[in-house]
Amino acid sequence: MFFQLKSYLSFLIKSSTQHGVHSPFVYNLTTRCLRKKLLKNTLKEQHNNNQKKRSLSSKKETLLLNIISYFRIKKVLEITNYSKSEYIIVSENSSKTSTSITKELVDFFFLNQISSKENLNNEFNACLKNIHNNSIVIVNNIHLNHEMEKAWKSIKENSKVTVTIDIYHFGLVFFRKEQEKEDFIIRV
Repeated sequence: MFFQLKSYLSFLIKSSTQHGVHSPFVYNLTTRCLRKKLLKNTLKEQHNNNQKKRSLSSKKETLLLNIISYFRIKKVLEITNYSKSEYIIVSENSSKTSTSITKELVDFFFLNQISSKENLNNEFNACLKNIHNNSIVIVNNIHLNHEMEKAWKSIKENSKVTVTIDIYHFGLVFFRKEQEKEDFIIRV
């Protein structure tokens, strides 16, 4: 508990709002998506219909759904410690779930409920086999403990990663070749 309090205070000191961001891509993401309060009802209803028991707060769930909607994500792969993966194809009318890792390129990876540096690094490296220029990796609980913060640091240093955004609740990872390598710490 003390670690998380210390980590959060450090985050607050280092972070900025959207006004401190000079990247148009990150500024638009912050103002049009991360700070957005309302969701499309159809997407939220669809998610609630497909949702198994999750350990996400409503704020985290809202952030994820906003990101999926903002980027018009079609293929999501959730990876946890407890179940290897959950592959979901998101569309306006339906969704399909299968428990095998795909060989296709994936738009959105959600690394959830992973609590050790080794597991997180292994899962992140496995994701790299299925990324494309516009893929996004979201890492849950990057400030859970010292190990997770170290894992987050090693993810940021990966040569394929161009943009990372630490929003405390999640770490967002982008692979956009047209973007210069930058790391952001943003309050949402």
